[in-house]
Amino acid sequence: MSRRKFDQIFDPLSDYQQLSIYECWSLRDRQPKPTPKRSRIDDGFIFNSDTISSIYSSSPSSNDIDRCFSPILQSSPPSPAGSIFDFALEFNPSFFHLETDTQIGLHPTWLEFLKPLLSQPEIYFLHHQLSSSSLGYDYKAGEKPQHFLTEVYPPARHLYNWSRLTPLNKIKVVILGSMPLSCPGRAHGLAFSQSVDSQISGTIGCIHEELRHEYPTTFVRPNHGSLVSWARAGVLLLNITHTTQRDLNKQQQHSEFGWDKFTRGVLEVVDQEGGDSSMLKDKSTNGLVFIVWGKLAAKQLDLAGITTSCRQHRILYCPATPQPSSAHRDGFFHNNHFLLANDFLKECYGSEHQIDWCNLECIDP
Repeated sequence: MSRRKFDQIFDPLSDYQQLSIYECWSLRDRQPKPTPKRSRIDDGFIFNSDTISSIYSSSPSSNDIDRCFSPILQSSPPSPAGSIFDFALEFNPSFFHLETDTQIGLHPTWLEFLKPLLSQPEIYFLHHQLSSSSLGYDYKAGEKPQHFLTEVYPPARHLYNWSRLTPLNKIKVVILGSMPLSCPGRAHGLAFSQSVDSQISGTIGCIHEELRHEYPTTFVRPNHGSLVSWARAGVLLLNITHTTQRDLNKQQQHSEFGWDKFTRGVLEVVDQEGGDSSMLKDKSTNGLVFIVWGKLAAKQLDLAGITTSCRQHRILYCPATPQPSSAHRDGFFHNNHFLLANDFLKECYGSEHQIDWCNLECIDP
């Protein structure tokens, strides 16, 4: 890579910085690895050859991050101990073109509070971990995938649907998923939810079965897997890992890119600032409902401090996930989480704030 090309990638004023997050990720494979022993960036960061190489590794170490960002980190005031916001660079909107997009980016209620998280060194590294020749491509019905194993899902325009459909000041319930569905045309940025024209997954089938058990007289099983209605009603459907690929080997890499740290930061913001403003009298004490399916989701809540929060959250835990293999083996069915969530909302905030779990409209984001 030439000196000019390398500087363009990291220079905040470069045209490269006007690209979307997906396009930034794809720069890695479009350029050869840099070879200069020393390159100086205009904003004061100095990268030697070892540090440059680490940027292209799948999992940068904390030492790599410290070497790259220590000039800023040393001048940044510390945040509360244990927070993902311990260090933050200055937020640069030109780098986060997708996040700040008014149509498909983060909802304004989220963006303001997530700027410190987006400015974390680890999140900067995250943007350079993913690459593909056709990131974010939207397939038409019946169209044959051209890059079946290498594409990253969901498409860029769907990545932040969880924030746009459930603004920070409208949250009542949080449900954590693991990662998006890894088939073309299914994932659309909401945990567990899928596009209406795709085949219903086994996971959605298990969720439908639990709804049938909890609401035997009112639930009508839909012929689609969309949960968009829940998101619009105040249910934050958040994945721990926000992207994935069809290639099984690549799927594991996505879980190691640092999305879990991003999700942890999102959950911290939910704990501190989240909640339906029409139902909460005091966000410092009034709590939300967290529906936790599986040990991985439980770990994320614990790391984010939800379990030790001063707010009176209602945490509904089940060791099983709605994936068919886990649901039958570990006891997902008959957990009554939907009923219990509404019981909490009714008791604390009134019946008008309950979620209509049976309302599953056939709509995409």
